[in-house]
Amino acid sequence: MIHGKEKRIGKRLILLDLIFYAIVPYFVWKYGRDLFGDYVAMLISTIP
Repeated sequence: MIHGKEKRIGKRLILLDLIFYAIVPYFVWKYGRDLFGDYVAMLISTIP
C-alpha cells in the first residue's frame, strides 16, 4: 500500500518528467530554431 508521502513523491516525479522531457524540449525547439538553427535546436531539444 502506498502511503501519503510516497504518493506525493510519485506525483512530483511525473510532473518533473513532463516538464523536462516534454515542455522544455518543446520551448527549445520553438524558440531556439531562430537563434541556433533547425539542426542544433533539434539536437539540444533531444538531450535528456
